[in-house]
Amino acid sequence: MSRSALRYYKQKTGYRCPRRELDPSNDVPWTLTRMLLHPALTPLIAPAYELFCADMSRAGREAVLHRITNALHDGAVLSVLYPKPADVAKRKGAK
Repeated sequence: MSRSALRYYKQKTGYRCPRRELDPSNDVPWTLTRMLLHPALTPLIAPAYELFCADMSRAGREAVLHRITNALHDGAVLSVLYPKPADVAKRKGAK
C-alpha cells in the first residue's frame, strides 16, 4: 500500500497497517514473534508460549501460531530481516 493509503487506513480504522499479526494489540503473537527475532530470547519461546497460551482453547493456540507464521513469512518482514545488498545501501543512504 502507498503511504497515503496507509494514512487513510489508519484514519479510518485506527490501525497503522492492514497486517496486524505484529500489532501490539495482538499481544501474545506480537511478544512471541519479537522473542523469536532475538537469538538470546529464543530459549524462552517454549515456556513463554505455554505461559501465555495456558488458558486458551486449541483454536486460540492455533491462531497464535498461525499469526506468528504469517508474520515471519510476510514479504515486508522478510525484506527487513534479510535485506538484499541494494536495499541495505538504500537504507544507509548510498547510491
